[in-house]
Amino acid sequence: MMNRQEELNGKWMLTSAVSAGEDGASPEGTFLIIQGDDFERHTPAHVFKRKIKVDTTVDPHQIDLAITNEPDLGKTFLGIYRVEGDTLFLAHALPGRPRPTNFISTVENQQVLSISVKQH
Repeated sequence: MMNRQEELNGKWMLTSAVSAGEDGASPEGTFLIIQGDDFERHTPAHVFKRKIKVDTTVDPHQIDLAITNEPDLGKTFLGIYRVEGDTLFLAHALPGRPRPTNFISTVENQQVLSISVKQH
């Protein structure tokens, strides 16, 4: 049986992204590759690399995304996630802001919400 962090492993195609309540936060063709504690967000222009740490003992599950390359080297996004079948819901705050408590992105909370589908 797969553990909760292992369910994140794989390639995920981004289908929706909202930042501070605005749609279109990521360019078309963006995808994620997650393997263990390595997390990469691939856009047509750049590969954003992070190291992740997850806590599956809380609901919603928590994820910390520590940026390991430019342009935000050394910063950490605090987030939450859930996996439903082949769909990954990921909400995170901007560096320095509190961890989200829900999967909603508004102008007020300045959160980023992305929805991705696992590729097989």
